[in-house]
Amino acid sequence: MTQQEQEAPRFTLPLHDQGVDDGDRVLMKVMFRGNPAPTVTWYFNSQPIQPSADFQINVDFQRQESTLTIVEVRLNFHASFKPSRFLNELCPQDVHSSYPLSVIL
Repeated sequence: MTQQEQEAPRFTLPLHDQGVDDGDRVLMKVMFRGNPAPTVTWYFNSQPIQPSADFQINVDFQRQESTLTIVEVRLNFHASFKPSRFLNELCPQDVHSSYPLSVIL
């Protein structure tokens, strides 16, 4: 069995702005590479997001993608989504997506 070459984490598909309406479900997606597999973290108003009824997080290491779903955007929902970030043994410092994300109501 051949061991894969180590690779510092990087985004291959960064976040992009989205326009949404009140009550919409919003799906945000990033794609990444890195070996060993990086730890992926999403942020809401500069705080790490924990999965909940409002925020669903999925990380698929085989597809090398991570998604964040906001189940229902509310009209009074004023938020700043800091780009997701990740790290691995080759890159112990945070690697941020190149582009910030705005949810525009």
